[in-house]
Amino acid sequence: MIKKILLILILLLIPAYSHATEFVGAEYNVYGYNLKPDDCKKYIQKGNYYLRKFDNTYDKKLKPEYLKEALKNYYLATKAHNDCIEARIGLGRIYDEMKLDKYAKEQFFFAYNVNSSNPELNYRFGNFYYKRQYLTKARFHYEIAYKNGYANLYDLNYKMANTYSQLANSEKAAYHRKKADNIRKKELEEAHKIHSLDDNNSNNSQYYLFVK
Repeated sequence: MIKKILLILILLLIPAYSHATEFVGAEYNVYGYNLKPDDCKKYIQKGNYYLRKFDNTYDKKLKPEYLKEALKNYYLATKAHNDCIEARIGLGRIYDEMKLDKYAKEQFFFAYNVNSSNPELNYRFGNFYYKRQYLTKARFHYEIAYKNGYANLYDLNYKMANTYSQLANSEKAAYHRKKADNIRKKELEEAHKIHSLDDNNSNNSQYYLFVK
């Protein structure tokens, strides 16, 4: 109950999302039942779905709606399974977006205590610090993400290059800038191949329509 009240108060403090307050409060009351650990996955999937929609839409009216749905589902995932790291990362990203730094850090640190080597967590936590120009802390988490599976992520290498450049480590900055450029070049080449295959398939289908 305390967490429900806290979340409602948090939303009340954010003018851009204040219209979501009544809905969220109602939903949390409706879902006031015992959740099973197995329920965690489905709520994470829903949270991820709405967070992706939030990231991809340019509609300013829809953004708060998607964000509150993501928040609700990630919260329910944590109630189903307290140590659910994916849900904690999701909540951290939402609070980051809402500029609620204290709550974002709480969620990221919670996830870090569960699994300090998780690459997604460290990438997102690094982004949190990167946006706020805490570059030493951003570098720390980016390095963990890089070493644990995200070495070929363009955005990570791009930001690491910028981070090291501002921290006056030109050698590291050059390394990650070159790697980011190579990754982007490869992505563009693969996209071009897919586009070419689509064009060929389209042309072939048209050809067979007219050949008897």
